[in-house]
Amino acid sequence: MTSEVQRTAFLLRVDPDGVFAELECVDASTPGALFVPAAVDAALPQASVVYGVDPDLIAIAFQSLTNAAPGTQFRIAESKAPVHGINGSIEYKVNVTGRAVYTGSESDDAVDFKKATTIGSVAAGTLLAVLVQPVLGEAGVNIFGKTIQPRPGRAVILRCGANVQLNEVTGEYIASAEGRPVLDGSVISVLPVYEVGGDVDFSTGHIQFGGSVLVHGNVQDGFNITAKNIEINGTVGACEIVASGSIVLNGGVNGRNKALIKSGATITAKYINQARVEAAGHVRIRREVVNSAVFTRGRLMASSVMGGETLALKGVEVASLGSDLGVLTRVEPGIDYEYRKLEEKRQTVCSMIEAVIAPVAVLLGDRAKFKTQPPEKKAEVAAIYEQFKRLKAAFEKLTDQMRRFAATDAEPIKEVVVRKMLYHDCFVRTSICQRSFDKEHIGPLVLKEDIERGTIRLAPFSERTEVSIEEG
Repeated sequence: MTSEVQRTAFLLRVDPDGVFAELECVDASTPGALFVPAAVDAALPQASVVYGVDPDLIAIAFQSLTNAAPGTQFRIAESKAPVHGINGSIEYKVNVTGRAVYTGSESDDAVDFKKATTIGSVAAGTLLAVLVQPVLGEAGVNIFGKTIQPRPGRAVILRCGANVQLNEVTGEYIASAEGRPVLDGSVISVLPVYEVGGDVDFSTGHIQFGGSVLVHGNVQDGFNITAKNIEINGTVGACEIVASGSIVLNGGVNGRNKALIKSGATITAKYINQARVEAAGHVRIRREVVNSAVFTRGRLMASSVMGGETLALKGVEVASLGSDLGVLTRVEPGIDYEYRKLEEKRQTVCSMIEAVIAPVAVLLGDRAKFKTQPPEKKAEVAAIYEQFKRLKAAFEKLTDQMRRFAATDAEPIKEVVVRKMLYHDCFVRTSICQRSFDKEHIGPLVLKEDIERGTIRLAPFSERTEVSIEEG
């Protein structure tokens, strides 16, 4: 009876790889045809299908059988695919390429390539990178009930180089010193020195680095370096070389009256020509200082100083001072140039105060006369008075800074040591005395203030081992 009504049935098709099992609609006369769900239930274990069978899908297949064309397939079982592992990775928190970072604006009409070299640096304790552990994955099961192993995630290897420590618990790579983070292959390091193999020019741009900078070539005109410590093997042109620590210029400076060499510690150079030099510590020049401004809170030691201006809190020691060409050379030993700058700023503010109050000084001192003034004049005086109060506050702040400077300043050394020759047209001044020299004097001499006579006196110099210069 059933065979006369039912014209189609199902055959069980099993994927040999165990991924799926399907029911395929066939003619009812096909050998092995399955006519009812129970027959399918019996056929599945005979075909070793024991996992992923969905009875609801079997029921839906038989409900659709009447209208299904031969060849139509209904999936009734599926394997569980494995979840493959995820490889480990490194999350970098800082720039580890070691390359320059462009610091200009993308909206600039023209690219300023001098701005293109800001070298990334980090402080000790900076988080450099985080190690992300691999995920192992989850096993799957095929329709035959066999386990399908996942592809495990592979660990990434990042080794610690110089000045880097790994926290094994958190996977954090931490800088143990200040410097430039660099990734070299699978090694991450923090290098305390940024080296420039050639010149500082358009190929490098300006250099800004939180650690030390070593330049093997020259620094061309118009290019600046800012760093902690700086050493330059070549010559320095019309540039700004600024360090919070020491500066060593093995090739000297040709500044063309545009160079600034500024150090928070000491400066050592072969020679200085037409430059401004500022140092919190000693300044040692192996050869000459020519037509330059040298300001140091330490001692200036040079082979010769010709022309320019020198302020040195700890005094000056040279082989020769001045020039036989009669170039004016000004030297002020025992003077703190930072204090002098505050003094000059305060004098400027004082002059501004005098200029501001001069037009209304009479009204400020005569209240009765002020009351008789029209409203617009009173408003003008009130505005001037507010400006006066701001300038007075600035004056008092500078005065307080000068007072603190004077309290903490090192003991000044008001002397100039000349080992070989003191030329004419040299001017030496301390905070109390001064003297212009109009003829040559042969050393070794020491120039010291004579307070009683209000002048600078010459005296023979006796060698002291704690102060020396290097000639060459």
